[in-house]
Amino acid sequence: MSIKVSLNAKIDKKLHKKLKINLLKDDLTYKDWLIKQINEYIEE
Repeated sequence: MSIKVSLNAKIDKKLHKKLKINLLKDDLTYKDWLIKQINEYIEE
């Protein structure tokens, strides 16, 4: 959970909101995308 919070803190809020709106059409797609982003962030 703390990883998700720190990742979200690094993403520009407007950009994050825009991406969320674009992907909100399919909430599952957004969740999959977010998990992928977190995994990539952890690997760096």
